[in-house]
Amino acid sequence: MISRDQWSRWSALLDEALELDDDARNAWLATLREHQPDAAIAVARLLGHASEPVPLIAYERSLQDALHENDHAGTASSGQSFGPWQISHKLGSGGMGEVWLATRGDHLYEGQAAIKLLADGNDIRRLGARFARERNLLARLSHPGIARLLDAGISDMQPYLVLEYVDGVSLLDHAHTHAATVADRLRLTLVIARAVEYAHSRLIVHRDLKPSNVVVTKDGEVKLLDFGIAALLGDEDGSHDMTALTRLYGRGLTLDYAAPEQIAGAATGVGCDIYSLGVMLFELLAGARPLRGERPGRAALEHAVLHTEAPRLSRAIQQPLPADHPTGARPLDVERVRGDLDAIVAKALRKAPEDRYPTMAAFIADLEHWLAHRPVSAGRGDQRYRARLWLRRNRVAAVLTAAVVLSLSVGLALSLWQWRAARAQTARAQAVSAFMSDLFRAADPERTRGENLAVRDLVDAGAQRLVNGSIDDPQIRAQLGAALGSTYVSLSRPDRAVPVLEDALRNSIRADGADAVSSARLQLLLAKAEFQDEQYAAVIERYERAIPTLERAGEALAESTILARNLWAYSLAKQGDFDDADRVIGETRTRVLTAFGTSHWLYVETINDTATLATIRGDWQTARTLLTSIRQQMLRPPTGHRQDALTMRLNLANIYARTGAPGEALEMLRPVVHDYTDLLSSDANQTLVARWFLADTLKRTGQYAACADEYKSLAEARTRISGARHPLTVDVISKVAMCERLRGDRVQSRLHADRAIAALPASDDPPQRTVLRIASTLAALALDDGDTARGLPLLARVRHLIDALNLQTRDDRVWYEVLHAYTQTTHGEVQQALHDYEDARQRAPAAMSTITPDAYYAYLLALAGHRDAARQQLATARANAASRFPATHLIFASLDYVDAMLADSDAARHRALATMKTRGATTPTLPLSPFWFGLI
Repeated sequence: MISRDQWSRWSALLDEALELDDDARNAWLATLREHQPDAAIAVARLLGHASEPVPLIAYERSLQDALHENDHAGTASSGQSFGPWQISHKLGSGGMGEVWLATRGDHLYEGQAAIKLLADGNDIRRLGARFARERNLLARLSHPGIARLLDAGISDMQPYLVLEYVDGVSLLDHAHTHAATVADRLRLTLVIARAVEYAHSRLIVHRDLKPSNVVVTKDGEVKLLDFGIAALLGDEDGSHDMTALTRLYGRGLTLDYAAPEQIAGAATGVGCDIYSLGVMLFELLAGARPLRGERPGRAALEHAVLHTEAPRLSRAIQQPLPADHPTGARPLDVERVRGDLDAIVAKALRKAPEDRYPTMAAFIADLEHWLAHRPVSAGRGDQRYRARLWLRRNRVAAVLTAAVVLSLSVGLALSLWQWRAARAQTARAQAVSAFMSDLFRAADPERTRGENLAVRDLVDAGAQRLVNGSIDDPQIRAQLGAALGSTYVSLSRPDRAVPVLEDALRNSIRADGADAVSSARLQLLLAKAEFQDEQYAAVIERYERAIPTLERAGEALAESTILARNLWAYSLAKQGDFDDADRVIGETRTRVLTAFGTSHWLYVETINDTATLATIRGDWQTARTLLTSIRQQMLRPPTGHRQDALTMRLNLANIYARTGAPGEALEMLRPVVHDYTDLLSSDANQTLVARWFLADTLKRTGQYAACADEYKSLAEARTRISGARHPLTVDVISKVAMCERLRGDRVQSRLHADRAIAALPASDDPPQRTVLRIASTLAALALDDGDTARGLPLLARVRHLIDALNLQTRDDRVWYEVLHAYTQTTHGEVQQALHDYEDARQRAPAAMSTITPDAYYAYLLALAGHRDAARQQLATARANAASRFPATHLIFASLDYVDAMLADSDAARHRALATMKTRGATTPTLPLSPFWFGLI
């Protein structure tokens, strides 16, 4: 009998032997006999079982049989059941175990599946952890290019995974017969890359990309398989487990496709998948893998991957392929790889992860650009990288040559250039100095008659002088405008920042061009100001132009670029483009986690922005979980990030208000408003935003008088700062009308509603989320007053904006359904109202379980005569309301009225209506409008 250590060591040696041709294998065995005679005998015995070379994966059981002749039992047998799944025949074996074809006995899943089992004799305790990790990783992945996880469980101490069964051929076999051109093979690679990019956006690295893990169906559908050694980005525990597994069972990866950092045992990130995909692309185009050791054997290959630079693709295609390579191993137009495609593959195969593409998305972009005959980023950096390698190899010669050349030719030119640059720089410095001197002279006490000027006064004066002044030099105007505009953005005054930054950008383009890095940076700054002003369509356009320019310039990991990408994702979501928003924020999160880890403030920023996207979707619980995980960091921000931390505190308070903790929200909001005022001023945009949420939370807790007062004060500030017709101003005025109606003052409510209607933008091009919010509020007010002439057109506009902004299952759609049901009941269409409302609940169950939709559903059921269902829903609504409101809240009187409807008690109805009139300060009309159910 042999020990487990021997079995593991000999299994790995067999892997090396099977990768060699006959001559190389004989030489390898001879060397092995000199150093490890016992291992050589065991491997030679096992090699005798094989008539042709096959991967080690198919011989692990044979190795046990050869060394344990009494042990021939398999881990499973045909017809055996694992949970509801019954297996029929084995598809293959691997380092973790076996894979069988299976069907589901209860017919809940039609079609065939693949079951992965742990191999008999394996260390269940150790490999079970890896098995569970694969199950958890696959459960997070839902992508058409990744084989889906269907089920998982344990049957008779045997863990199993049930995966989508993909009937097809391997990537290389498909390429040899069905992808005749370079472009065809690049398109195959792009499908794989997009699937891997999706996994990266879920913080998962595959770590074992190779052609055999890609299957192509008869219909040409490409599927990525086997996340068995995948790991979460930044998952140190996973890494440690993987090291232990590697020590016990040999390397869990294929050397030919493994990145240098994987072989070296260093930390791995998205770069290892980029490298592996680069090897696969090299093989698809050149017909062979890029690296082989100078001597046969695993050790030689490891050394080559770690220390030998991969050959250029253009050089590899000059070498003839061995006779045993299949027809079609190279594309027909293989010469097309020269040039940009050569540079793309070379960049993916660089030794250091930081020299490769920073993300899979960047790799994809270059491949797409090549197919579209557009410039690629790799081409611009390839010569510099190759020059750096040459200098490293020929340092002495390079230094001597450079010294001679520089001493003879550069000196005079440099002197001339320095003289001209100095003159230009001196002129600009003098102009800036004169501008600042004039600005500060304006603050002289004798000129201001003793009045102290605040920083904002000086910035206002500077902005006016710049825009109206006589400075003609575009670089100076751009420089001063950027400084003044940045100050306005920091003060959260987009109304002042936008015109100054627009002037600065125009001058930067005049001086340096639209594609210059300086212009791109100004685009980012201007986009941030427009973001504060909720001009999301303009923000998206600026980011789409500027961010690629900065990333090509090597600023992909700059703080300004990372934060800009987060705002870009937020703006996309605000415009209803949730798929692109998820893509952008996912790429950003992967970059930050790979480059900086979880302790960096940029990681905190990115988690906050991911949570914000969840709130736009209406997924408040996910947002709460994400923000709670960084609450300690936001309470202790690093220097220079106090305002960022305040924004996070505001977000968390708003989420508490939406998830059943309005008391906690109020406790957080008042200090946030105070701190914003202290840091930025009472007129700053972020201060006004915080006050909006404070007023909204007062409304949610039933403090309608306080809500109305806060919104009135806020409306005055918005009118003064943003203008009477700005959507943000109109939104606040509509909320004053809402709170006045909730406190029972219909006269004041109508006055403010009329004011909001008059200022509401006439056009919905582009559609705006703020206008949707206003129209929804005003529609509710008009319908509650019985004014259908005003209310129905507003409700139709709400529906149009929901469709335009792709908000079919969001909170906004829920409020539309509540109001739509109310209009139907006022026309006597109670059964239809209930039918439509229940359909909406099925499409958006989470959002439809909030307080008002929940309570209004009980009322609709009662109106329709569904007594038992109404009683059950009424109990649910009472429990939800009791978790948030005191017993004196108006909503309980309304629920008492529903209870009286179900009891058929006229006396109880009259009592409930009287209580509603007292608490609502107005006489209720039937059917009841959503206002009587709290409007939460």
